Amino acid sequence: MSDDQAQELIDAVLKHAISPLIMKLSDEIKQSIEFDAIAKVEDRVLTLKRDVRARSTDGAVARGEVRIFLKEAVFPSRFLVESIFKDLSPGSGFSGFSLRGKVVLESGEPTVKVTGRSNRYNVWTWGKEFQFSGDGVCGRN
Repeated sequence: MSDDQAQELIDAVLKHAISPLIMKLSDEIKQSIEFDAIAKVEDRVLTLKRDVRARSTDGAVARGEVRIFLKEAVFPSRFLVESIFKDLSPGSGFSGFSLRGKVVLESGEPTVKVTGRSNRYNVWTWGKEFQFSGDGVCGRN
């Protein structure tokens, strides 16, 4: 798979699965959320900067990282996502979410179908598939 094709898959997952979920979470908890995205496609690790800011009533900002693992480098491509956020809904233990789904090609455009989502509480380490950025622990300054 070319870098352009990989980027198209990643952009589709970010646009249609991750960003809407983060915006919804931000609205629900009334907190701004910022994140970096890192993706693994085949043996390549791609770092993308994504910054989402939604309305916050108290100025609190949750910062974190979202990692995307594309299981196949062809259409349809199955994907897994894990996220870890610092200070997301303080006091609740909510540390992020995980997603799974498929990116399919319909009418020449990638379409994302999320097939599962889990909220994560007090999970500060990356799962085995997501330890592709050097370490297994999200930085918690």
